[in-house]
Amino acid sequence: PFAFPVGVWSSPEAAYYGLSTQQCKDMGIDAAEGVALYAECLRGLVFSPNGLLKLVYDKSNGQIVGVHICGDDACELIHYGMELVKAERTIDDILKNL
Repeated sequence: PFAFPVGVWSSPEAAYYGLSTQQCKDMGIDAAEGVALYAECLRGLVFSPNGLLKLVYDKSNGQIVGVHICGDDACELIHYGMELVKAERTIDDILKNL
């Protein structure tokens, strides 16, 4: 799941990189997920409120292990998610930058 991001140019677009919550469970990783709607941020409200971002993270250390996006520009935005996973960023890293 870490070879490359996967994107589907459909309507709406869908893309992911890394693990899902179920894959984590199957691997014995105690994972949780956080979901943010496009409509919850200013850019989403202005350009496209229909979409969501899901971050899957390891509860033990907060490390982001998967990113899932559904909505406009998901196939372009997933590359930012890939960087989060590859750089072993944590949920705390994200919160510090809000």
